[in-house]
Amino acid sequence: MNSLISKIKKIHTALNSIQFDHIYHYDASTSSSNRYIVWQEEAQADSNYLNNNLEEQTVQGSIDFYTKTEFDDLADEIQKTLVAHNIAFSLFAIQYEKETGYIHYTWNWEVS
Repeated sequence: MNSLISKIKKIHTALNSIQFDHIYHYDASTSSSNRYIVWQEEAQADSNYLNNNLEEQTVQGSIDFYTKTEFDDLADEIQKTLVAHNIAFSLFAIQYEKETGYIHYTWNWEVS
């Protein structure tokens, strides 16, 4: 079984391969940018057990991208990066937040 931390670092490495300075783990409260990414690991997903022992662990989490730019190409770049790093993902939601003016994309990801 690969280590939990190595799986989490796979997301970190993938997102940091994007040429973008505003990427945060858990919290972006220090950001003053109109475009930023926040990612987090959240739970164990379906995993494999053998003889009551964890054989292969799958970790899941989410990536949130906030932008004030309509049709922002960074959304495509995030998806291309996940594909290039063999990270399973699904687009969970795209919302317009009236209070802040942000377009908010959310992806769920899984790493085994």
